[in-house]
Amino acid sequence: MAQKLSKKELREYMIDQLDSGHTVAGITDHLIKYGHKREELERIFDDILDEEESNKKSLFKMAAEILFISLFVLFIFWVGISSDSSGEAVFIGFLPTITLIVLSLALGKKVKKSIFMIMPLVLAFFFYISGTLSTIPVFAGMEVGNLTLLNLVMSYIFIFFIQSSDVLNRISMSFLGGREDEFEEERDESAEGRFEQFRKAFEPRQEKERHGQRQPSEAKGEYIEVPQKHESLKKVVESIESNCKALNSAIGRVYRRSNGGTNLVRELIHVKSEWYNGFRYLLANHPDNHAIYELVDKIEKRLNLLFRKEFELFGTIQFKNLKRDSSGSSRIIDVLIMNDNDPVQTYFENALMACGDVKQMIGSVK
Repeated sequence: MAQKLSKKELREYMIDQLDSGHTVAGITDHLIKYGHKREELERIFDDILDEEESNKKSLFKMAAEILFISLFVLFIFWVGISSDSSGEAVFIGFLPTITLIVLSLALGKKVKKSIFMIMPLVLAFFFYISGTLSTIPVFAGMEVGNLTLLNLVMSYIFIFFIQSSDVLNRISMSFLGGREDEFEEERDESAEGRFEQFRKAFEPRQEKERHGQRQPSEAKGEYIEVPQKHESLKKVVESIESNCKALNSAIGRVYRRSNGGTNLVRELIHVKSEWYNGFRYLLANHPDNHAIYELVDKIEKRLNLLFRKEFELFGTIQFKNLKRDSSGSSRIIDVLIMNDNDPVQTYFENALMACGDVKQMIGSVK
């Protein structure tokens, strides 16, 4: 790919790369080199993900419809066999429900939910009027009142089936991806220990950091040992920038609007672009170590917010389509890891490690 692509070509290219196993962050960085804007790419990725979710919901809706229709057909056959009524009479007797099913299959999403909810009442009303006032022989031996009530019940059961397809989708996510409580129980112990180490090692300690200098710990083992890296300061801050960008993209995808997220939710945990973009200016010519330390400290504190539980930052916001604890007791970083295909845990750990490296480097030259 040697030139900028049109929006259609760009979308097709992204889908092809995702199907090939490439990460969102990798595809984004590659396309930016060819002149595409990050905001444009994120919008297209959101559209792709929303379309995939919509297709998945349509699949569950279709499954719910097939299940109900199968049971309904079996019920009609049972009624026809167990009664003395003709096949024509049985068909006419359940005409309101049959009409509702046909309209649902034919119109689909074109009918508003509020209109769809009153359709059984309208169909049942016309059936009752036709049955009581009509002189058609087929209605002669029917218990029109009881059949009207039965059609109403069955019609609303059908509506319940198709409206609950979203619930079926969430249940499938539980079985395929594991519920939140199972995730907590089955998580590898070494991974849990590593997260705890990161939390203790990198959470803000204002009382022990004054004027950009970290005070040595008196308690043995309070901070984890960070391996000394023979890398330039510039390379380490570039690692912070790239990992924070990738983490921001994951936050945007997981807490997007279609999942119940808002701009406020995303801004609370986003690492501000002006923070990591500020490194380039500060590293030019004569690096300002104190200003760099201040920026790293801001980024580190923002990253540490991801250790918090959702309800602690977001309150009682109800998200949807996400693998998480419904009460908001899941840690934000866990929700991101469970609901995004990118290696979010790697981005997060690398960013925290890089922040620690920068503080050590700057501390050693002061």
